[in-house]
Amino acid sequence: MKYICEHCRNQVSDSQKFCGSCGMKLQNVNDMNDKNIYDQVGDPREEGGRFQDEVESYDYVVTYSDMGDTVDLKDFDKAKDQFMNMWESEYGRREEDIISEFNLNTENWDRDRDPLAEHPDVERVVADNTYNSAYIPPDAEFGVLRIEDEDGIDVYIPYVSIHLGGDIRGNYSELFFSNENFSDQENAQYDVAEKLFIGTIHLNIKFKDGSELMFDSEQIEDVEYFELYESSGYGVADDVVEIFNEYIPPSTDGDEFLLEVVDHI
Repeated sequence: MKYICEHCRNQVSDSQKFCGSCGMKLQNVNDMNDKNIYDQVGDPREEGGRFQDEVESYDYVVTYSDMGDTVDLKDFDKAKDQFMNMWESEYGRREEDIISEFNLNTENWDRDRDPLAEHPDVERVVADNTYNSAYIPPDAEFGVLRIEDEDGIDVYIPYVSIHLGGDIRGNYSELFFSNENFSDQENAQYDVAEKLFIGTIHLNIKFKDGSELMFDSEQIEDVEYFELYESSGYGVADDVVEIFNEYIPPSTDGDEFLLEVVDHI
């Protein structure tokens, strides 16, 4: 449960009754009307827009925990290319490798028309799309295929296919398959999900007066929920932090405010 001090805007997450900074009684955020919380702040886009001319540069990137790769989110084409290169390297097998390794018969399967998942000896046991999770980086289809090996034992292979732009229902890259065959579906599914969804988004802003801000988010789907990581503690950076804190971070309004500051929305 979240409580807030209306006097100094400090937020706490436990059930204490008084603000540790100024001593005033705290209010339960859930019991407060949004207007009462934000009437001193205003629309996050309008507030953020006031700082755009003060920004010298900014970085907006996601770092994937499992792979260690970084993707630049400022430009979709650049992000897409980096995302593609990352998966080409991480999941190194291609369709022809799977066909060869498992000696799949191609006589009763039209390779030019049908995806590998529709091969009679292949079953797609997991199929999903990052679009369903409001993914912040470039979208991708991902899933797991089940294939019998030469000993008749089921193996599970996770895969990824990158969306190249346009209508989400089409225009995807070739499939990138994990270099590893898994003995169970759960571990195969976890492997691709961990690589896709566990990471940190960094928003670093440098202002023309030399002040700087760094924000981090441990969430890379739906909304960022940015939290302040580091501030130079003076100038425009201080002004931005003051307003950002008015939106009771982490919050969608706080995210919207910051992305408007750097004119990314």
